[in-house]
Amino acid sequence: MFSVVSKGAAMMSRGRSLLLEFSSDATPGLVDTYDFAMLGVPKECAEHLAEAFRGVTEHYKIVSRRQAWRSVRKFCAFLAGLENPSSAIHAADILERFGRYLASGLMEKTAGSHFNLISALYKWLGAYGASPVRWLNVRLVRQRFRREELRVRSNELNESTLRKIAAACKGEIVISRRQILLGRDIKSAQAELGHTQAALLAEMISLGRQGIHTKEELRRRGVKLRGKRIRALQRYKEPTTRTLLPYLLLILIGTAANPWSIMNLESGCLEQHPTDPLMARFYWTKGRASREQFSDVLRAGTYALPTLLSDLERGTMALRCVAIERYARHVFIARVNKSSRTPSIQGWHNALTEFRAAHRLPYFTFTDIRRGIAAAITSRGEGIEAVRRTLQHNSVRTTERYLDSPGVLGKVKARTLDYQGQIVAAAERAHRAARYETAYGFICADPVKGTAIGSRKGEPCLEFAQCATCENAIFVIDDATYVARIIVARDAIEAFRERCARGAAPMERFNYAFAPTLAVADAILKKVKAPVLSRARKIARSLPAFPVE
Repeated sequence: MFSVVSKGAAMMSRGRSLLLEFSSDATPGLVDTYDFAMLGVPKECAEHLAEAFRGVTEHYKIVSRRQAWRSVRKFCAFLAGLENPSSAIHAADILERFGRYLASGLMEKTAGSHFNLISALYKWLGAYGASPVRWLNVRLVRQRFRREELRVRSNELNESTLRKIAAACKGEIVISRRQILLGRDIKSAQAELGHTQAALLAEMISLGRQGIHTKEELRRRGVKLRGKRIRALQRYKEPTTRTLLPYLLLILIGTAANPWSIMNLESGCLEQHPTDPLMARFYWTKGRASREQFSDVLRAGTYALPTLLSDLERGTMALRCVAIERYARHVFIARVNKSSRTPSIQGWHNALTEFRAAHRLPYFTFTDIRRGIAAAITSRGEGIEAVRRTLQHNSVRTTERYLDSPGVLGKVKARTLDYQGQIVAAAERAHRAARYETAYGFICADPVKGTAIGSRKGEPCLEFAQCATCENAIFVIDDATYVARIIVARDAIEAFRERCARGAAPMERFNYAFAPTLAVADAILKKVKAPVLSRARKIARSLPAFPVE
């Protein structure tokens, strides 16, 4: 198990207890502790694993290290099931056997994560371990776990559901604002709560200023609590995890940010926009990101992000005075007994469960919001580059993982088929003076040769993006009809390049599919004689537009 204990960083043995401690980036002044004696393997094995774990994960963030700990526990469960764990841990084929063990019962991406971490521990032992020669006997195989193409998840959020979630959040925020105001005006609160509950609220607020908050403390002071709805009154007194939840969800929907980052958001995250006085720039920190994350948001509005942050700052002001030091600057703070802190992950999920039930919403988690936003962008017809910019990924490959659900893939496939249909229709509409002509106006000398990458020998080639650079292409430059089709295709590709340059479409798409064709078309048109080119331009005006996207 892992836990947080007092400051100190060392590996020590207490009888049969083997503890490994690291300074915590999430909890300054404290450390994370991992007890390797609880893994169910011989002490010798635990010592080796602890030594490697410290060497490999010493620079990790706490979240990543705890994920690595899960991999160690999985390996120890495998090791404990072997006949002689102390000998098996040094066996040459131990990693191969562990790979086969993971292959049954786990998703490929999960198994790959566990396998890669344990392989890293063995590499470290072979290079820096106390007895490296013993570990060099272990074969460092490259086990291939292919990430699943489709996510096995049923809780996909579409744009309509995201709007319902946002509407529910706004409704609860209106109620929370009114409750906090009534908590400061007890006379007005009597009309809503009744005299008895309002009097109890006033007493709770008064005693709260003296540091008395828990039910037990209130009973000791003689407050009669039997039959009283204490939990309901807490919302009038100060924010709770449940009343903070709609603010969290609305910020997640508005920024498409990582949930962990917003849950641990700190004050000072909002700054003036560098150029637009009507906007503000909202910053947050994301672990493992190579740059600071930010989003430009409207400054004014009932549910604008600056307004939400202002609500949270005013509502949690009293809680900051008694907050644990490391949480004093956090935006989301709720009371825990006599102190206050950022709600725990479990606390957030408990609140989310109540929220879904209260509004009859389908099951979803905090991470599903980010995926739902990605799916909503693609459903509007925008490409993966637009999704990448919204999610603030450095690589499109990372973005692709957010678009691997069956629903999103189905929509992308439908758009691809529609585009292919347009290409086929354009080719069929074109004048066919020869038997085999391309959509770009070229003639193919041998369309079944299988020359282009992706084509098959004996079948008509459909790789239109490679026509211009194919060795089978024939360019007719003395016939205005052929030249006209080349002009139409060339102008359409040039217009697409300009759209890519403005950011309306991914430039990678242009460079891969159309840049070679544009270069060849420009070179061919330079060789066409002026009279033919003039006639071709007149014909081109009457030809249908060439589809490029």
